[in-house]
Amino acid sequence: MADWQTVRYDPTYSEPLDQEIIPLCDALNNAGFTTISSCCGHGYQWPMVEFEHSIDNRINNMIRYVLSRIGNYDYQPYQALFERMTRIDGYTWTLHIHINDVYSDTPDDQTLALAVVYMNEVAQFITDWYNTLDFNKTHTLNLRADTDDIVPCPQSNQDLLPKARRMREQLSPNISAA
Repeated sequence: MADWQTVRYDPTYSEPLDQEIIPLCDALNNAGFTTISSCCGHGYQWPMVEFEHSIDNRINNMIRYVLSRIGNYDYQPYQALFERMTRIDGYTWTLHIHINDVYSDTPDDQTLALAVVYMNEVAQFITDWYNTLDFNKTHTLNLRADTDDIVPCPQSNQDLLPKARRMREQLSPNISAA
């Protein structure tokens, strides 16, 4: 298995990436999640990206952010399904984009066109999540997935708590402030 940079940028690599899924892979890799396989679905399967396991809280926070942007309605044009897979050597995650309103008689090119729109939307949500949380500056905050509490690690980060609480409120408006 080659590293992301080789697969992404080496034109001689034996298994080139599907062009349609590159923005989604780029978003995950740029946010610090190392992708290990992907497929755009080619109009007859759901698009998917598999990525390496990272810090649970970080993954859960990203997933919740993405799902909150898609919405939780009776009808959604697509769903983002995140699956954690247990392997002998650890864990991996797979992101599937399930597209609604496509049927067995929907032409593959139309299904692929919808898939590209939805993959790009999820890619933008992941990018927004990364930029909103700005992990380069706030990586010492522990975003606890089990309680949605934001816990400062060192005392020096007390000044980041108000910003973190505002971010939590933006991400989960139904959670009351602590």
